[in-house]
Amino acid sequence: MTKPKERTAEFLSATFKNVDIAGVDVGPPMNDANPLLLEYYKKEFSDYQFYATRAAAAGVPWMNAEYWQKNFDIDEAAGNFVKENELTYANVSFTLYLAVIPKGVGYTWNELSMFSLPQGEETRLAMKEFLNKI
Repeated sequence: MTKPKERTAEFLSATFKNVDIAGVDVGPPMNDANPLLLEYYKKEFSDYQFYATRAAAAGVPWMNAEYWQKNFDIDEAAGNFVKENELTYANVSFTLYLAVIPKGVGYTWNELSMFSLPQGEETRLAMKEFLNKI
């Protein structure tokens, strides 16, 4: 489920049926041509709390089913922006995910193989620390 606030009540409700864990996808776009301001980016993650509250009402655990930044190999300019800001933006997702009540039960990052270097090592360590908190 991506952008749950934009879905109909029926569609949203269907994501909690016949599942072991309901999942919300969050990954706002970032690129050089239209870089997101950090404060705006943080607002995108209100989807976590919105979805978690509805999952709890449905009696289903929830998780971040997919977090992404931007594939570095698709657009060089966008890729450079992501590489330079990878850890900063990942920490937004990590921090806001951990603040949600009820707690999520999992987290999937779509582009683990795409970490930039040298920032990628810092991101890998931050993700390891984050996953230990789940």
